[in-house]
Amino acid sequence: MKTTIYTDGACYPNPGIMGVGIVIEQNNKIIKEISKKLNRGTNNTAEYMAVIIALEEAKKMRISSIDLFIDSALVVGQLEYGYKINKPHLKELNDKVSDLRKEFKKVTIVRNERENNERADRLSKKAIFGP
Repeated sequence: MKTTIYTDGACYPNPGIMGVGIVIEQNNKIIKEISKKLNRGTNNTAEYMAVIIALEEAKKMRISSIDLFIDSALVVGQLEYGYKINKPHLKELNDKVSDLRKEFKKVTIVRNERENNERADRLSKKAIFGP
């Protein structure tokens, strides 16, 4: 069964209150949406947290293979292409994602253009600002 997950992190102001939005699809049907408000942080932290929460949720759902669409060029670059990580807290989050990925048969990370991530974006902002 094909599972696709879209993630987005938001922050207002930056730094400020964070929100994450996650959309989980199987066979092109939405099976779960998550909109979660988090404590203060930066936009990059929120983007990483969205990925971590998505992977933790997929693990609970016993999903083994994922196509993970992320609209943050920084997070995709750091996870997939060895972009330098200058902030210690982002290194910790990057390591957490790497550890979680090992618990799946396959996790393919894809850079998703912001305009193709509207639903997850809306959920991340809803977490911060409400409905």
